[in-house]
Amino acid sequence: MCHNPMTRTKQTCKKSTGGSAKRITVDYAPLLDFDTSTGVDLNSELTIMMEETVSDEETGGDEVEETDGMDQMVACEAQSGHNEWCIVCRDGSAGSEFLYLCDLCPRTMCSRCVNIPVAHADAVNCDDVKFTCISCHLAAQDPRAEETHTTYFGFYKNNLPVLPTFLPIRGALEISLQSQISSMPVVLIHLRLVDFETSGGPFDLMYRFLSPYFPHGGIASHEIVFDVGSKSKSNRYQVQVRELVHDLMAQRHWPRIVFAISNHTDDDLGDPFLGYERKSGKTKSYVGGRVDSFLDIILTPWQPLIKSAKDSYLWFLSCGALVNNEESFSALQTAVLHHHITATICFNAIRFQPNFAAPLLLAFAELVMTECLPIREVFPDMLMQSYKLGRHTDVFLLMTNAGPALDITRFAWTHCKERPWGHHLPLQCPQCGWANSWHSANYKKTYSFECMNSKCRKGYFFSPPKNSVILSHARKSGSCWIAVGVKVNLLG
Repeated sequence: MCHNPMTRTKQTCKKSTGGSAKRITVDYAPLLDFDTSTGVDLNSELTIMMEETVSDEETGGDEVEETDGMDQMVACEAQSGHNEWCIVCRDGSAGSEFLYLCDLCPRTMCSRCVNIPVAHADAVNCDDVKFTCISCHLAAQDPRAEETHTTYFGFYKNNLPVLPTFLPIRGALEISLQSQISSMPVVLIHLRLVDFETSGGPFDLMYRFLSPYFPHGGIASHEIVFDVGSKSKSNRYQVQVRELVHDLMAQRHWPRIVFAISNHTDDDLGDPFLGYERKSGKTKSYVGGRVDSFLDIILTPWQPLIKSAKDSYLWFLSCGALVNNEESFSALQTAVLHHHITATICFNAIRFQPNFAAPLLLAFAELVMTECLPIREVFPDMLMQSYKLGRHTDVFLLMTNAGPALDITRFAWTHCKERPWGHHLPLQCPQCGWANSWHSANYKKTYSFECMNSKCRKGYFFSPPKNSVILSHARKSGSCWIAVGVKVNLLG
């Protein structure tokens, strides 16, 4: 009888980011103006470069997906500037139904959610009648002062109610008073390293979530595959992007732009991968570059869109070496300021898996993109839906302020036994090898753990990080998120 003495094994695909890549410096310079109809720069030196024959590996970048609803854009939203969705039921209107436009804000309320008496239906639709939505009415009240509370009539003429009695509302507000249900135009840009597989990734999921809120256009999504590991390839990437930017700006003004970069970073240096370096024969290997140099290549051609936008966001979907390496994190901070990015989100997991960030991206889509709430204020609410992400990684939020200045916050998920004060408690005692065998105690907010093995007694102590704040509204049964201020450290 034959017995197989080997342990059973198998291989599958990897979902995590990270790896190793030789650091190089690309001889990069922003291109001069070029003719977007031909893609040829007006500078003679670049014209010669563009006429050279290039191998398949010298692609620079390929646009693999484009989704734009502008062809169906109608004039109503552009003219009124109002939301296309009722603030109460969060739905639209069609047929005999319609939306009442608030005269104090961009919000709307639909004819299903306000019960207008039939006898006064014509009166409320007169030209000199002003409508105030329930959110604006409530915002004028102080919840603690009864004298500020007034009856809601909704429709007013010369500051007097049109209706003889209060305006009944069918339903209840399901979102905060500060929220809207907005269709403010947004362009989503996914920048993906060549041969980096992201099918069904969280950024695609966010686009699918947002699309129904733009029934008449105003949302565009583009995915660009980049390979910028040489000067010629980076030049081709610039030409491709600048043509796309020209087309987008010809369509309309985009007040919001969201970037996601799906990439690997070098495990030691934190360098983002640039693309392939061609070696002898057909052998290819990735090369990387310091993050500020990488972002100069990747983001510079998008600057016309970034500078014209009210808000710009950057999601760095790559492994934690980007943040954990001090030089790399300093270079990232410097680049964020240089490129005028409003908010940057990155992660510190050594083997970061982008799909785990899906709940956070969906919360961002709902609270920041749809409800138009400031990301700094609602980030704790975004984290409430992402405690499983907290088991995997800390989350860093870099905010650019006027000045310009930078504020950095690290958000860590804490659990009294699994991640005390955001630290990872070893699953296995590193001294004796016993697994999940810890005695725990808590004294004055300091957690102590000791190995149960009487011959070992290896111990750990965990105290709250300096300048940490417990996010009370981000609690979940024995766990919570904490916010820790991070000192800004720009490159000299």
